[in-house]
Amino acid sequence: FLAGAYAFWRLTGTFSTLDEFKFYLLTHEGALLFVPRLVSAGFGVGTLIVTYKLGRLLFPQHRSTALWSTALLTFSITHLQSSHLAKPLMASLFFSWLGLYYLVKSLIYTRWKISWLIIAITSITIASGFYFLSLLYVGVFMWILLLYRHRITNYHNLIRVAALAIPIIGMWLYFKVRVYAYIPYHLEAWRVWKNYQEIGIFTGLKWYLKEIWLTEPWLTGGFLIGLLWWPKLPRPLRLLVPMLIANFLIVSFVFLQSARYLLQTSIIAALVGGFGITQVIRLVSKPFWIKSITFIIAICLLIPPSIWLTRYLSTPTVIGTMDWINQNIPSSQTIAYLNTRSGPFAPGQRSIEFMQSYQPNVYGRLGAVLRAAEYPDTV
Repeated sequence: FLAGAYAFWRLTGTFSTLDEFKFYLLTHEGALLFVPRLVSAGFGVGTLIVTYKLGRLLFPQHRSTALWSTALLTFSITHLQSSHLAKPLMASLFFSWLGLYYLVKSLIYTRWKISWLIIAITSITIASGFYFLSLLYVGVFMWILLLYRHRITNYHNLIRVAALAIPIIGMWLYFKVRVYAYIPYHLEAWRVWKNYQEIGIFTGLKWYLKEIWLTEPWLTGGFLIGLLWWPKLPRPLRLLVPMLIANFLIVSFVFLQSARYLLQTSIIAALVGGFGITQVIRLVSKPFWIKSITFIIAICLLIPPSIWLTRYLSTPTVIGTMDWINQNIPSSQTIAYLNTRSGPFAPGQRSIEFMQSYQPNVYGRLGAVLRAAEYPDTV
């Protein structure tokens, strides 16, 4: 698509060289952004398809459970928001969940279906390249393979299961090394430790407990309701629930406060929640009440994302702030600026100099394209 866009603008005389095209993309944030947004949304739709297929695999006699599970994710605010962000998160989720689907399929239908296991391992390897939290599924794989059937407990099978993690861990380490070429490990560890000292070790846990109820009330509530029928859950799904809890605790104590870190295991919550909704509906026998409960649940699922989507009608806060700063404050004015990780906008020359000194490799590479005399003060 970029090649086509460049060819079109070259023919129309907008750009005469490839450097001008690159310069335009780097200095006009959001230009052609709809393309990666569509790609991300496509992977988001793919995660819903995988959720439905896994639901059908785990609940072959109850198609409604798979449909309710898919609905919980479809109207999940966090999933909906992340699907259009033009980031690799949705691709990571799609391949992680695809690998989980083929792993469960291999265990349910065969003893060791090698082709399905190869697809599962390949999918998780690809996912770990898109997003580092996909490494969690190495633990998921080993946990399920070791506990799903009691016979997978001897020494040779332990070695076999451990070997499954090698390509995934290798891919993950490669990308982590690439990332930390700009942010050294010791600085990241020091940041986490300083956060614990300054805000308290349980602050993140409290924040996430509040966040899942405020942002994902139906997904969280459905998951807890589904746990009430724990003995009736399929064995693979019961083995996955501890991984969801482990992911929640790791994220709460280690990572920044963002609900998107919980998405890796949201498929587990959705499957348990879909099962819980199905069981609640089955408590009544009269068709009128079944339809009424179904209608009420469907309306409840629609309310949170509908409220969130109305925010698109207003100007984003960051855009309003950038416009106000550009119109009212000269670039030479000293302003405090806190975002040194991925911010494309800086309010003044001093903040630009600080950012360039903080991550010289990143801004040095940008400087090869963005010539100092040609881009605006606030880029």
